[in-house]
Amino acid sequence: MPHLSGRILGSMEQQKGSNGKDHPNAKRPHLRACGGARSVHYNRHDGKGDSKVRKISLIVNGNRLTREVPDNRLLLDFIRYDLGLTGTKEGCSVGVCGACTIILNGQPISSCIALAVMADGAEVATIEGLAEGDRLHPLQQAFLDCGGFQCGICTPGQIMAAKALLDSNPHPSREQIQAWMMGNLCRCTGYYKIIESIQAAADNKSEREQTGS
Repeated sequence: MPHLSGRILGSMEQQKGSNGKDHPNAKRPHLRACGGARSVHYNRHDGKGDSKVRKISLIVNGNRLTREVPDNRLLLDFIRYDLGLTGTKEGCSVGVCGACTIILNGQPISSCIALAVMADGAEVATIEGLAEGDRLHPLQQAFLDCGGFQCGICTPGQIMAAKALLDSNPHPSREQIQAWMMGNLCRCTGYYKIIESIQAAADNKSEREQTGS
């Protein structure tokens, strides 16, 4: 789990396995935030305060968008309130629980401690972009089939983090899954089913590759 640092920054952290050794393909980037990140005095949902408005262009779930946003607008608020994509949840608000995980340029990040302007020119994927019509993404289906969700609050973040893992390492070991998912907390403590869901999605992907389907 990433420690809180003095300011927001991006870093690559190498997760450790139970044997203390680095796992190959188990690197997961984290954004870190200061503990006082919420102490600024402005209405965060309206993005008001001493800020400038900037125009940003980005791709969200395959759709190119251009919006004007205050430069102090959180990426989480931009996604939820400006774009209406409420599948991304807010949990801890300091970037450690993983509920707000999205994929930015192929990497999972905590959107609650990133600014919307940081996504200018980027490609963003949220939970809403995974399914194709009525056909669920294999990870979504695996979470349903294997019971990888309980209350559901952490599920979007869990699935987005798992997608980033399988995109970079399609055939992870159980230890690699555990190491990667350390940044996503489940307050219902349903970790076994979450891990089994991700493993099932990886196994199904392997079967599809072998059969060519």
